[in-house]
Amino acid sequence: PISQCKRFCNELEKKKQLSIYSTEGELLTTLKLNSKTTLIPLAVSLEQLGEISSTFNNKLNGDKSIEGIIPISIQDLMVYCNFFDSSLLFLHFLRERKRPINKISLSNNEELNYLAYYLFCPNYSEYMNNLYSKIDDKNISNVILGGEYEEIDAYFAEFPHGKRPGFSTNSKILQIIYSLEKSSCNCKVDIANILLDMNEAEQIQFVNSIKMILDRQESNNKFSTVTISMPYSSDKIQLFCNNKQKFVSNQQAHEYTIASLKSQNLQKLYYILLELDGNENIKSISANKITKQSDALFAPGYFDKLISHMKYQIESQLS
Repeated sequence: PISQCKRFCNELEKKKQLSIYSTEGELLTTLKLNSKTTLIPLAVSLEQLGEISSTFNNKLNGDKSIEGIIPISIQDLMVYCNFFDSSLLFLHFLRERKRPINKISLSNNEELNYLAYYLFCPNYSEYMNNLYSKIDDKNISNVILGGEYEEIDAYFAEFPHGKRPGFSTNSKILQIIYSLEKSSCNCKVDIANILLDMNEAEQIQFVNSIKMILDRQESNNKFSTVTISMPYSSDKIQLFCNNKQKFVSNQQAHEYTIASLKSQNLQKLYYILLELDGNENIKSISANKITKQSDALFAPGYFDKLISHMKYQIESQLS
């Protein structure tokens, strides 16, 4: 399955479009590859693969052409499909699953250990790679993953009535992810990945920014916003919130973010507009990715005036 998966990905990257047919010649679907597409290759086997599957990406012997391919049995894949109730969480997990843990030799004879570690820490590949740098004895080069999946086994023993193990991700961040799932925004995967890549302290800081915006708006009776920088990448998010009173519309958030991008001379800037109820639970979300080309539909000079107004608002908030 691995060589077949490799050939399929190479062909898709070459032709940018492939049609899939049944054995009877019926068209099943057409896959299209563009700049927004993220490939997560799965080499699915009908047989249990055990350690071959669970340690594959960490034993590539320098073969970059097959890096990122996930060999997995159909049984384990079905477990994953039944476990996740959010496609955004599932896609983030698969993206994390294909990342090699390359600073140590990892021994693991059970695929579900990866799910257990993901529940403990969504960006566990970085966690495991960083763990090596904290080991005093650098002669230790092999780490064995123990049986960490007992709660997952217990859940599926009573499936679908068992208690599903929870995620360690901040509950407010999970609310945002589930709201993104229902939204129509075209950058939901990007934003979900950015939020889920945050560590615990960064997620708490993001949630505190929501509270800070709401408090400012209630105190000053005018809209407030904040630009949040991601410490691990160049990504930034412009955050807006409404709760009891509607301080900003989606169009205003869109325009303000273009102005913010231009004033900071950024290549791209995401924005999130959260609609919350009186208890600060998220009702809905709007989001978008803004680039330097996003102002093409507006009149020349429009955003120069908006930037001046934006600076005035910031100064008035600080005074």
